Amino acid sequence: MYIIQRLNKEHNCKAFDCGQNKINDFLKQQANQSIKKHYSQTHVLIDDNAPQQIIGFYTLNSVLIDKPLQHQINIKYPYDLFGVNLARMGSDINFQKNSLSSHLIIDALEKTLIINNNMGCQGLFLDAKNSELIKYYKKFGFELLLEIENKMWLPIGTINALADC
Repeated sequence: MYIIQRLNKEHNCKAFDCGQNKINDFLKQQANQSIKKHYSQTHVLIDDNAPQQIIGFYTLNSVLIDKPLQHQINIKYPYDLFGVNLARMGSDINFQKNSLSSHLIIDALEKTLIINNNMGCQGLFLDAKNSELIKYYKKFGFELLLEIENKMWLPIGTINALADC
């Protein structure tokens, strides 16, 4: 059974390989440090039959969008917007064809709702590194921001509506 939990010292970060050095290096060298310093939280997808092996992971942190979004719910709101940022995400190359990354995104959306219910936020933001990733995230309802290149978001109202389904 697959489960998602916070990254801890029991997880084998060294064996993780998603095929992208920057993502691998973050997990292996910086993720635990970022957790200790309260910069971000990293969550890992594991199989409970092999709990040390990381199948995939994502990292959340807070983000402040300094330009008002040209979106209908924010047109009259002139201030900076707070949100949750999906800072990094990766799936081990041995599991990339299993569509398990959708579990990571759904969990990130659930955690965004929890954050919104406790302090408020505008939604989940992310940087899509290429056109292939833009297409992938659009399947979940993410929208491109016009003001910031390759920045996407899923408004909290949309996340709430998805949760009600």
